[in-house]
Amino acid sequence: MGSSDFAAELATIDSTIGKDTSFTFTWSQYAVPPLVTITDPTGSKYCSANSSLGCSHVGVTTKPDIKTIVFEIPETAKAGNWYYEIRTDSHTEIVNVLVTTKAADENIPPIFVESSISASDAIPGTPVVINAKVAIDYEPVLGAVVQAQVTSVNNMQVYILDLFDDGAGDTVSKITN
Repeated sequence: MGSSDFAAELATIDSTIGKDTSFTFTWSQYAVPPLVTITDPTGSKYCSANSSLGCSHVGVTTKPDIKTIVFEIPETAKAGNWYYEIRTDSHTEIVNVLVTTKAADENIPPIFVESSISASDAIPGTPVVINAKVAIDYEPVLGAVVQAQVTSVNNMQVYILDLFDDGAGDTVSKITN
């Protein structure tokens, strides 16, 4: 993220998951943490720092010494879209987001998504591989619709890539810039 920058994304929690949910944000450079706000599906807000947004600070831990902010969602997280916003101060930061959760009912296996990318920064002309695995109880989910959102370095262009599995091997999508 650039200096004095803003990013907004979402994490979707379906009804099969939501127990022991946490959002973990790490940053790379300065001791001053970014301001993070999370909005749950009902509109309730959680903030990493004091603000005028009418936020709760319950379950929020900021550890500047290890450059980490953790939001531990009480009880079972509500199903739906959880929006998070990240604001940096007057400096450039790389901010990583990790959302973890467990099955809401231990007798019903949740959908599990594992994703990876071959490089965090792409050099023009060099391919970047994006993988996603979708499974229930370690069995692949057939027909899953999976998309990757790729943002250009200067945040000027956002690309949505459909990731396909036709059973014949890797699928290649190309972004030209």
